[in-house]
Amino acid sequence: MKLKPRFFLFSKDITLNDGTIALKPHGVEELPLLWGAARESVAWAGRWLPWASADLTLERERLWLTEQQSAWRKGRAFGFAIWTADHESYLGAVGLNYVDWAQRRANVGYWVRTSRIGQGIAPAAMGLLKQFAFSALDLECLDVLANPANSASRRVAEKAGGVEKGIIPNPLSPERGQPRVWYVISRNAPEHPA
Repeated sequence: MKLKPRFFLFSKDITLNDGTIALKPHGVEELPLLWGAARESVAWAGRWLPWASADLTLERERLWLTEQQSAWRKGRAFGFAIWTADHESYLGAVGLNYVDWAQRRANVGYWVRTSRIGQGIAPAAMGLLKQFAFSALDLECLDVLANPANSASRRVAEKAGGVEKGIIPNPLSPERGQPRVWYVISRNAPEHPA
């Protein structure tokens, strides 16, 4: 299956907004904000996410942003910055990656800067991302792979309607060697209560 043509071009005009938060495709102009949020979050996020390490550099973040734009244009990934609805504060990131058009599914990744954890940002971002994935991209399933010890991430997957499918080896980062709890969010599944 091919990506709907309007999404082949990277567009800064796409904004998803629920009145509390907004999602916009990442742009290189937000590098200083991303860098600050990432540095703030290394101690907490480093337990769960391979990118959050002491050797995180500004250049590595710049490269990541450039790769995000390229992946969007090619239909391989759709990464969004999470902002407050008024676009005043950068809150984190959420996105689809490892998009499998033949199976109409994608992996979901998300993180929220440490100072904003526990404020409902990740579940809200997941709600907007699901709408984009199922409506705009016509995907059927989203996969969330969470560290078994990361109860916050697991709760986000559950709030998004994820059904736990079991524990599997980590296919996205085998070098980390940690298994993951696999959740599947289906297009027609009912939402779980918050």
